[in-house]
Amino acid sequence: MEADEVSIREQNFHSQVREYTICFLLFAVLYIVSYFIITRYKRKADEQEDEDAIVNRISYV
Repeated sequence: MEADEVSIREQNFHSQVREYTICFLLFAVLYIVSYFIITRYKRKADEQEDEDAIVNRISYV
């Protein structure tokens, strides 16, 4: 009886570790993908400056 309890506890432990590992990997991938998407759109916004901003930047240099 005691061996069955240990095996059930071990199965529960391994199940929890598996779930935590999958969740961590999922969130890590989502974080990396969102970082690249944000940097891509931010770079596009920087490249599409209006003429006044370009003139002001040049005049300050």
